Amino acid sequence: MPINLDLEAPGGTVGWMEQRKQQRVVSSLKVTYQVLDPTGSDEVLRRVEYRHSLSEHFAELAQDSRVFLAVTRDLSSAGLGLVTFEKLEVGAWLSLRMSLPGYNAPASLLAKVMNVREGRRSGENSLEAGLEIRAIHRGDILRIELHLARKRLKKAV
Repeated sequence: MPINLDLEAPGGTVGWMEQRKQQRVVSSLKVTYQVLDPTGSDEVLRRVEYRHSLSEHFAELAQDSRVFLAVTRDLSSAGLGLVTFEKLEVGAWLSLRMSLPGYNAPASLLAKVMNVREGRRSGENSLEAGLEIRAIHRGDILRIELHLARKRLKKAV
């Protein structure tokens, strides 16, 4: 989400900066996701087991939801850019399973849609959503960090 920093530059222009907790790395990964029931998401996250971020609990939130396919645009340990052909609403909660190179099992995470904009992918209209990761399995965060470190190293070489 852009925030106004009120930094006045020469000529009177005001600067804008994207608010991010972590720098994102360009990374195109396969993702499946389910949109969660909005009435229960906040309440379930307050429960003790979600504070411990066990991925087994994510399925409980999405049990009656369709599964959609998407790809990531970029990724950090705090959020990701998601490209999809399905409509998403700002504030929606998603249960995601993301394929990481070199691992058989996908990473499981719970994220909130922070912004949505129109885009184009493969010559078709698409949506690009900025997601904030709200819960993730402990082992999966390590796998994501390793993937990001490899991408940064590859870019530096």
